[in-house]
Amino acid sequence: MGNPRIVWNGNILDFPEQISRWDPQRIPTKNVNRAISGKVETLVLNKLDQLRISLAPHDTLQFHRDLQAFWSWASEGNSFAFAFDRNDRVDTTVNATLTPNAEIVPNSNLDTWASDTDAGSWAEAPSGSGAINRIEDHAHVYSGPYALAITGWNATNQWITQSAVTLETSTKYRARIRLKNGVAGNRMWIRIRNNTTVNYLQGDTTWSASTGIDNEPTFTPETADYSLHEIEFTTEGSGTSFRIDCTMEGAEYAAAELLYIDGFSIIKKQKVTLTSTHGVLVGKAYRLREATGLDDEIVIVDAVDSSTVIELQDPPKFSFASADILRSVDYHPALHIPRKKQPFRELPTLVYDLDIRAEEFVS
Repeated sequence: MGNPRIVWNGNILDFPEQISRWDPQRIPTKNVNRAISGKVETLVLNKLDQLRISLAPHDTLQFHRDLQAFWSWASEGNSFAFAFDRNDRVDTTVNATLTPNAEIVPNSNLDTWASDTDAGSWAEAPSGSGAINRIEDHAHVYSGPYALAITGWNATNQWITQSAVTLETSTKYRARIRLKNGVAGNRMWIRIRNNTTVNYLQGDTTWSASTGIDNEPTFTPETADYSLHEIEFTTEGSGTSFRIDCTMEGAEYAAAELLYIDGFSIIKKQKVTLTSTHGVLVGKAYRLREATGLDDEIVIVDAVDSSTVIELQDPPKFSFASADILRSVDYHPALHIPRKKQPFRELPTLVYDLDIRAEEFVS
């Protein structure tokens, strides 16, 4: 990671070392109106980023001298840019409308039931004395009102099915399932079958006619609490109808088999068209925010597909429009210093310190 940097009036001021205090805060300016009836109305007018940038006593005389010129500029109310990491200064715009990709699997949260044994659009396939039931006990529900419990019998497989889920061809998706073991060691076997090619998603994310728990994606959940398991895959070039099976393996276990499911989801990987992807790094977090509105969030880049397209780890929670902003989380391009007091000093024994308090109007 690089040291911090200030850029003012075209001049670059690199810090000699990492700062000793970094205290960014986003402050909303709002009015709260309370009616006699008791109704409360909150109006958020704008958001303001407030920062405190401190540098421990140092002996870099040239940096101290350069601060004199910077302060001459900033004290007049002029803006400047600050990067916590001088190598991380992404500041680009969205170049097309961005709408969060929707869940594809019907009743993915398993909260819609026709009865205690009928999970709506899911088809249940209990075998022998095995059972598939709705669970309301919050000790076994991760979110929402219900979860699904699969109880095994006599080492037989028990499963639930969606027979016709529509996916696009040659498109990247992420499948997630949230699981909890009722008995240690039970395994969940996920089958995703292309109904056109009759190929099956393999554990290594390829497609093949090979089937079975040793070939297809398999997960062993924890018993203490729910765990999230996922696999990313790209669909084949033909076929848009898919069958989904979630199967509790019964080959190696006795009648004590028990496993809970609280959600199975498939979501198309979210692509974002930008003016430029220059400097954007895979695995890094960035702030996505409206240019004129109040919505903003942190997103993580999963892939850089081209000079203008990135792929997000998860869909955004808000919708964004062309000209909205993608920016490094700790990069502030238009700071002002509201205080008139000089933010740096020369201390005894020829050492210097710095304590800047600045703010930036966000929206």
